[in-house]
Amino acid sequence: MDDVSGENPSVEAMFDEALTLTTRECDKVFTSEEGKGKFVDMLSLYTDFINLKKIMKTNIIKADDYISYLQNFSKLKQIPLHLKDSSYISYIERVQQYLSDFVRKSQPLMDHAKFEQEISIL
Repeated sequence: MDDVSGENPSVEAMFDEALTLTTRECDKVFTSEEGKGKFVDMLSLYTDFINLKKIMKTNIIKADDYISYLQNFSKLKQIPLHLKDSSYISYIERVQQYLSDFVRKSQPLMDHAKFEQEISIL
């Protein structure tokens, strides 16, 4: 078999080029904190949350720092209805939008309608 690598790119070269393009695309899609879709970056949402003064006063969700906020994030459902004012609703809409966007980017083959339904109960 003749070596035509001088005229045609090898499979390895094509793979390397595709991998490089994919890596560049991931860098455009995800922030550096999101680690190419492996991690969530909810720092701005944490900042929004700690500015919800009524909720922070109750200490229902321990959010002394970013890590405790993430650890207690699932307790959002425990917040009483009377504390869910317009600022809380705005915060929840931002959370839902971020999570929805992140899952769409990191899990493109997932059933997104089902996921959207699951996070809508927040």
